[in-house]
Amino acid sequence: MIYITTNNGVFRYNKKTGAEEILRPASSLGFFGIDVNPQNGKILAASREKIKLALNSKHGSDVRLYEIEPESGTSTLVAELYKVFDVHQIALYQEFVFLTDTTKNRIHVYDLNKKQMHGVLNFGPSRKDVHHINAVTVLGDKLWVGLNNRGESNSALYTITLQSVAELAAQKADVLELGNVRSLSGISHSHDVEPCHGNILVCASHDGFVAQVKDNSKDSEDFTKIVSIENGFVRGVVCDKEGLWVGVSARAKRSERHRSDLNGEIRLYGWDDKTCLKTVTIEGAGQINDLISI
Repeated sequence: MIYITTNNGVFRYNKKTGAEEILRPASSLGFFGIDVNPQNGKILAASREKIKLALNSKHGSDVRLYEIEPESGTSTLVAELYKVFDVHQIALYQEFVFLTDTTKNRIHVYDLNKKQMHGVLNFGPSRKDVHHINAVTVLGDKLWVGLNNRGESNSALYTITLQSVAELAAQKADVLELGNVRSLSGISHSHDVEPCHGNILVCASHDGFVAQVKDNSKDSEDFTKIVSIENGFVRGVVCDKEGLWVGVSARAKRSERHRSDLNGEIRLYGWDDKTCLKTVTIEGAGQINDLISI
């Protein structure tokens, strides 16, 4: 199964039967991050909401976390988290959920077992949208964070060892100087930080390509374009035994991304020759935001 978060809900695509279904209707501002809980194998999806703060803003001020049963597709609300602004990707590690907060330049850490916020990882002293932190994942012993940098400079990858993250989050520490920041020359307006075959995949959304970045390299230009797409906004990527799945959306203004007549696509590319093997239309999706494969 491929699970797809979009501006108009959470969708599921059955790779065996070709069936497509919506699992959760749209939230007020759409679904974004999605990951698998390593403790129980269930899926966690994050929606943007305006629950407590009536902000005159295009961004959500709060988050709802929904747990989805892989077998039945039924969903349950597990948490409402306030003042988590403009959530993008999320990642799970042990009992912790890492939630990106682009507006305040930080990552929130939620404890699923205790059902409460554990802390926050601040990136620099300013609580303004400096780095546009929109991607997070776990690979090996590291937490990886995508710094979009608002398209004003090269995107970057930040890494820090997981061993220290829980304590630093509880202290609400500024972690920017405590980890490693690696500039990605030639990549801007990035989304996604996705583990794949021991390396990391990043989408250069506006430029329409997916890049593979080596985990152990210190060379800022050491990445390979593995898929290029001529037309469309590239966001959402995951690899599995079939190949590489990439989310492709129509280029649309932010105000139009929730349109019910706006379709998205997921495309399957062969891992060896990178040819497009399949295109699946996700009708009424609006914009594709994130993918996982189960």
